[in-house]
Formats: sequence, C-alpha cells, structure tokens
Amino acid sequence: MAKEYAYIVAGKRSPIGKFLGSLSPLSAAQIGSQVAKALLDYAKADRSAFDEVYIGHVLQAGCGQIPSRQVALGAGIHDKISTCTLNKMCGSGLQSVMFADMAIRAGDADLVLAGGIECMSQAPYVIRSMRAGSKFGHVEAIDSMLHDGLTDAYTNEAMGELADYTAEKAGITRREQDEWAVRSQQRAAAASQAGKFKEEIVPIELPRNKGFLSVDETFRADTTVEALSALKPAFKKDGT
Repeated sequence: MAKEYAYIVAGKRSPIGKFLGSLSPLSAAQIGSQVAKALLDYAKADRSAFDEVYIGHVLQAGCGQIPSRQVALGAGIHDKISTCTLNKMCGSGLQSVMFADMAIRAGDADLVLAGGIECMSQAPYVIRSMRAGSKFGHVEAIDSMLHDGLTDAYTNEAMGELADYTAEKAGITRREQDEWAVRSQQRAAAASQAGKFKEEIVPIELPRNKGFLSVDETFRADTTVEALSALKPAFKKDGT
C-alpha cells in the first residue's frame, strides 16, 4: 500500500579515515557491514523484516559482486533480501536514501536500509591489455580511483581542474578558499574534541588485533592560512 511519508528511523557512520590510513586494510563493504550491523542493533531492527537495501558506491573495481549485498549479509539481514548498488558519484549515498523513500511511499517496501560506502585506499590499478595478453613492451596501469571517480568521462578533466574553473567563473579567490578551508578544519576538530560526533560514529574494528578506530582521522586543526597560501596550486599553474 502506498504511503504518504517515509521516515528515517536512525543513522550511523564510520569514522572518516585518512587515505592509506587506519581503515585502508578494510574493503568498503567490510566497513559498511560493521556500520550497518551496529545501526540495526542500535535501532533494534528486525533483520528478517527488511524489504530492500540500497547502497551507493562509486569505486567498485575489485570489490566483488554486489557490494550492497555484502553489506546486507554482513549486517545479519536475511539472505533473501533484494539489494541494489548504485553509482551517482558524490551523490550516491544520498541517492540511495532517495530511492528508499520512493520505494516506501510507492508501497513497494516497508523497511529499507540505505547509505553509502567507499574506500579510496583500495581502488586498484587496472591493466586493460592483459585480457588479450601483452606480447612485448611496456603496459599502462590505469588508476581506477582517478579514472572512475575523479575524472570527467567527456572532457577528460580532473575534478580539481573543474573546481579551478568553477572558482574562477564564480570569482572565488585563492585567499577566500584558504580561509574557508582553515575555518572548516578548525571547526571540525573542535566539534570532534567536544564529542559532537560521538553518537553518530560506529567504532570500526581494525584487522590484526589493532583495536578500533572511533574518531575521524582527517582533521588538521593546526592548519593556517599562511601555510595553505604557501602551497603550489595542485592542478593548473595559475589555479587556486
């Protein structure tokens, strides 16, 4: 039966790990499974009652079949569950929530798990020519993180290059960006230290008995505008 409204009952996330940091030995699905399991425990959700799982995931190369199903089964949801892994780039996780909302309001589902997963540290390098074999000479390894996640498929421009273009078009200066970045880092670090994120973060168990990661690794509270201003542009020579 169609419903007028859908409700978000509960939400959790993992800590944000640094690139090649503490979470890098774990696949996106392994991290997502830990979060989903803790979320369902927190919400006291009946794992046999789920109708659908939507998981956003961009860098899927080398992750195995249907990462959304890996997350669902890892969280203890029943094995008859229908799942969908979707890719809308940076909007993938939010799109999964939108799909859950649509399914519930259309009457196709009553209980849905929705979210997003990613592990850029495990994005593999790909050698396309190996399928047919390489008889002689060097072969090119393609960075799937850059190719599948950070480069426009039509213009072959990197996300950072397009950000430079957008900043120039909008009249946003390098100084304004540096000030915004420093302010963001300082506010995030202060919020973390004050325990503002504690309730939403699921501590992630690390392999090889290395304990748990329970806080975000990415903050640089000691960053200054002067330090950022001294860095060379990352993309275009005259970029910001």
